[in-house]
Amino acid sequence: RATNSQTFYVEAEQPNVLFTGGQPESVWVDEGLNIDELGGLRLDATLTEGAVYSVVSTVGAATPEMLRSLAPRETPEDKQRFLQLPATLPQRVRALAERITRDAPTTYDKVKAIETWLARNYEYSVESPVPPPGQDAVDHFLFETDVGFCEQFASATIVMLRSLGIPARMVAGYAVGTRNPFTGYYEIKNSDAHTWVDVWFPTVGW
Repeated sequence: RATNSQTFYVEAEQPNVLFTGGQPESVWVDEGLNIDELGGLRLDATLTEGAVYSVVSTVGAATPEMLRSLAPRETPEDKQRFLQLPATLPQRVRALAERITRDAPTTYDKVKAIETWLARNYEYSVESPVPPPGQDAVDHFLFETDVGFCEQFASATIVMLRSLGIPARMVAGYAVGTRNPFTGYYEIKNSDAHTWVDVWFPTVGW
């Protein structure tokens, strides 16, 4: 695996979460550090203006060929939570997931099939409609609006994957931001907030 070294300079007070690029291996921070039940890095207190922390992370090196070659396995008990779905999920959501992936022979191909389907058939917009009270939000996005932003795309992907028995979860953080040519630093703002999808593969992880 390749390593990625990052140093973060905090310009405004932030929650007590440390963000990293990749899987953290080493962390340098002045505050007490804890790991939550989902593997997130959390401090004893919020990140204050002027705080600095550094992280060395590893970047996953699994190739599509490697992921396609993994033999299916039963989802371990500690990952069962990532298969949970609401009992009220409309059947047509499951049916759509099955139709999109019917020609996909492996878990990896199913993931890519859903990703490609959403990219081709739905519009990205931060001005996405709000579902009416009582309607499932994923169902509303998939069948009635065809418009959404990162949370709608990620939620729809996760729900469809879980309906196929593939463990998936939503991850929240920030996109890379904008590089300042004068300082050489990447400036990350609240407008760079983003959500995306993690999929669990046996022997490889998330």
